[in-house]
Amino acid sequence: MSAQARLPLGGATRDLWRRQRDRLIEVVRWRIGYYAEDMLPPFPAGGIAGPLATLRPHVAADGVGRIDLESSPGILLWNPLLEPKTTTAEYLRWLVERNRMLLRCRGPYSIAIATTDGDQYVGEVTVFPLRDVPSTVELAIALRSSFRGKNYARESVELALGWLRETQQIHRVITRHNVLNRPACFMSSSLGLEKEGVMRAAYHAAPDDDGRWRDACHHGLVLDGP
Repeated sequence: MSAQARLPLGGATRDLWRRQRDRLIEVVRWRIGYYAEDMLPPFPAGGIAGPLATLRPHVAADGVGRIDLESSPGILLWNPLLEPKTTTAEYLRWLVERNRMLLRCRGPYSIAIATTDGDQYVGEVTVFPLRDVPSTVELAIALRSSFRGKNYARESVELALGWLRETQQIHRVITRHNVLNRPACFMSSSLGLEKEGVMRAAYHAAPDDDGRWRDACHHGLVLDGP
C-alpha cells in the first residue's frame, strides 16, 4: 500500500502505539544499564515521620496542594527545577511516573511533605542523583506559602539527611539556592551543609523579575566523614 493510500490512525490507536513504544524503550534502557547512575537508596514505603513533618510518597489527594505549591509566591527562589503541573490530569500522570520511579529506586525522587498531625500537604523534597559526581545527591525543597517560617523546611531536610545517612550509600549531599534566598542559606548552614562557594549566574530570575541570571550559593555535607 502506498503512503498516500494509508489510513490515518485514530487517536486511541496512536495512544496505544505510543504506550507500547515507551514500554519497549524502558525495557531496553533497564537491560543496558542506562539508569545505573540514577539509582538511589530505597525510600521507606511507610514514610519517615518527625514531630512536625512527615516525608512520604505523593498520593492522589495531594493534587490540589501540589498545584497550589507551584503558584506560591517566591517558589522559584526555593526550587527553580520544580516541575510544573497545572491541572489535576497532569498531576495524576506525573504521580504515576514518580511513584513508579520510587518503587524502582530511580531518581530523581519527588517526596511529599505532609503534616504529621492531619496529613495536610505541605510541599516537596526532591532528591537528585548527580550523574557526573559518584555517590552524591542534591536536595531541593519547596513549601506552600502558608507553611513557610514554621520549621517544616528544617525538619524535612533533617529527616531526609538522617535517612540518607542511615542508608550508608551516599557520600555527599549538596544544596544550591538563589543568593537572594537568605532563609535557605541559613537553614543549610545550620544543618551542617557548609557553604562551599558561589556559582556565578547559575539561576535565571523568576519570570516576574528583571530577567537577569542570579548567582547561587553552593553548600555541601560529607555524610560518611569523621
